[in-house]
Amino acid sequence: MSTRAFTRALVTGASSGLGDTYARTLAADGVDLVVVARSTDKLTALRDELDVDVEVITADLLDPTALQKVADRLRAAPPVDLLINNAGFGGDRPYHKADLDAELSQVGIHITAMMTLTHAALRAMRASGAGGGILNVSSIAGFQPLPGMATYAACKAYETTWSEAVRLENINAGVHVTAVCPGFVDTPMVRDAEGTSAVPDRLLLSPETVVAESLRGVAENKAVVVPGRTWKAATAVTQSLPRSATRALVRGFGKLA
Repeated sequence: MSTRAFTRALVTGASSGLGDTYARTLAADGVDLVVVARSTDKLTALRDELDVDVEVITADLLDPTALQKVADRLRAAPPVDLLINNAGFGGDRPYHKADLDAELSQVGIHITAMMTLTHAALRAMRASGAGGGILNVSSIAGFQPLPGMATYAACKAYETTWSEAVRLENINAGVHVTAVCPGFVDTPMVRDAEGTSAVPDRLLLSPETVVAESLRGVAENKAVVVPGRTWKAATAVTQSLPRSATRALVRGFGKLA
């Protein structure tokens, strides 16, 4: 299966960053789109630039009614055979200093929304008999605890492990489930974050690299994709360390006071 085998993709968080790049890359390959984000203006502008059929759904995925609207679209016609759960955001302060509502919203967007949309997509794809793909945008943050980003890292750990399990459940059903775990990506989310704004350019992945490797990964039914040689190597090292050594390594990552 290649990206050309997909006919219509639903992309959340499509108004900027990786979501925008997913939409443009798929459109360039002739894949029709359903784009989802909170900004109608940005989605409409994106639609007007692309030469494929683009449906616009304005939705805040933290709103249960809006989330259900997107889930309903995954069950409707014309069928969506590629779901990209990309919407998300992070935090960069110790948990005791963080706003609790913002922390719980991370759980809502990274876990509740992902689970809800994946459930709808799986049922539709399996019922159709035509199969499809589900790509969950996780992060290498999920491979270790991160002080200052405790909730974000935990959500990403959940996303990755959960995606691996769901993939195994559907391994013979023609539905590919893949988690992509990038390092720092050159997007506004990373550039504007206080804790990551000083990341050297040489460590930043281009959105195009992440999108290309992850789309190839879901087409090939890979369980987990870590884009970029540097981040693959770094992940291999941290994964091989004892948990105590990993904790010591990341202790100074975020603000601890």
